[in-house]
Amino acid sequence: MDSRFRNWGFARIVRLVGGIGIGIYAIYTSQYIYLMLAAVLLIQAAYNLSCCGASGCGSDSGTYKQNTLYKDQIKNYNPEKK
Repeated sequence: MDSRFRNWGFARIVRLVGGIGIGIYAIYTSQYIYLMLAAVLLIQAAYNLSCCGASGCGSDSGTYKQNTLYKDQIKNYNPEKK
């Protein structure tokens, strides 16, 4: 339960607020088809699901050592010199 309340970023908060807002709108106007959209947004916010939520398109987390290339390691290409 504690892990659900960690890592709340901007997109997750927008999904939560959007889901609540669309849910209130759907009940107020009696357009219950919007409740499905609100439920999807609330589930995404609660479980941090989206296209990137399950590490589908994650960025570099820095867990591996990256080889750094310096200028003195690069040799200039000179086709005339053999």
